[in-house]
Amino acid sequence: MKEQIAEWLRSLEGTTDVEPVILTIGMQTWFGAVYTQRGKQHYYLVGFRPHQRGPKTCYRFAGDDRDWYVACYMNNYNDLPPVPKSYHPFGNNWMMMAWDAPGSIDNGEKPYRRMKVTVA
Repeated sequence: MKEQIAEWLRSLEGTTDVEPVILTIGMQTWFGAVYTQRGKQHYYLVGFRPHQRGPKTCYRFAGDDRDWYVACYMNNYNDLPPVPKSYHPFGNNWMMMAWDAPGSIDNGEKPYRRMKVTVA
């Protein structure tokens, strides 16, 4: 499936450097792809967003000191009318992006929980 996701992203205008991935956080795993759009790296992942309880959460990849966060998600695919459904060919999905705003992601707030992410 990850290859199909990557192929679909390659067909979209403005996406470059598309590579299929399998991403794991804790015991959860998703198929998806990493790509560049407007000079920024994104992860597009199929399925429900990571399950979160307790403190706000961000994510860390090995060798990358940036904080990554769930930038958007769509968890109600079955309830969508036909036109919006056509924009989500793989059903429920979510996107992860690196925090690049000034200051840390948890600046002025209770510290976020940072979870390890592995990618294959």
